[in-house]
Amino acid sequence: MNFTTTGQSMRVLNVAFDVSSEMLNWSMHLGPAQVDDQCSNQTQSIEKTLRQIKHLADKQGYGEVRVICESTGIYHRNLLRIAGNLGMRTNLVHGEVVSKYRTIQFADHGKTDIKDPQAILTVAQVGRLIKHRQLDSRYGQLREMHRLVLRAERRARACKSEVHSDLRSSFPDLRLDRSLLYGPTGRALIEKFGANPQKIIASGYDSFVKQIKSQSKHTKRATLQRIWDWAEASLSQAQATTVAKIQLSRSSSWSRRCNRFTTSCVSETPGCREPKREWSVSDFCRAWWPRPDRRMIFKRLLS
Repeated sequence: MNFTTTGQSMRVLNVAFDVSSEMLNWSMHLGPAQVDDQCSNQTQSIEKTLRQIKHLADKQGYGEVRVICESTGIYHRNLLRIAGNLGMRTNLVHGEVVSKYRTIQFADHGKTDIKDPQAILTVAQVGRLIKHRQLDSRYGQLREMHRLVLRAERRARACKSEVHSDLRSSFPDLRLDRSLLYGPTGRALIEKFGANPQKIIASGYDSFVKQIKSQSKHTKRATLQRIWDWAEASLSQAQATTVAKIQLSRSSSWSRRCNRFTTSCVSETPGCREPKREWSVSDFCRAWWPRPDRRMIFKRLLS
């Protein structure tokens, strides 16, 4: 018979939290007893609860406390941040794993805030934990900026879809390629005329060409002539209804809505190079149509 001598390992107290937007239900095995309680998902309540848990763990001879919870997108961040500041370990568990273990442990397929922490403790006992990465301020900032980039790209796609839908109603004969519509020609057409065939025809051909050329000097005359012809064709079939006016108004204001959204993303983010500068519509269009490399976006937005 072989005997292996190992050093005494540090005792770690696992504390499982079920996180919701308003409440935190938690559970832990403190010696032979199981302790269950809840607290509000607010900074003072979380800090008070974690300090009490740490005090109980010290009295029972535990070397460290490990806070475990499911990833909820945003609601778990404050809990793990406070736990990290108090010197506790932090880990995540996969929600589906917890659901399966809850079914095995309680023969219950439904979600309950009381049973979930106990199922999380069971998952922790078998070692099915996910590492919670705590990045330094620089990488954490890059990660948040990446989320902003993806959010702005989703908003840009939604705006493009709105523009396409409204133009088919108010300017049905317009057939510009995407490279033209979302490039300098399309930007000039929307900023100067709101892509409104009535405004285009009312300005006159020479004025129309001059205004487009002032913002998109490389647009060909043949392209401008086609846009003019399409505007005349669309105007001859236009319906002077309230619905048409609303659609034209939406088409002319889409870039301002995008501009306000992007300005708020940039101005409210710490570490941006120019947090108080207002982005113009042209700045926004140059940033997102066509989409530049993300590294260039980070270089532009981060100090």
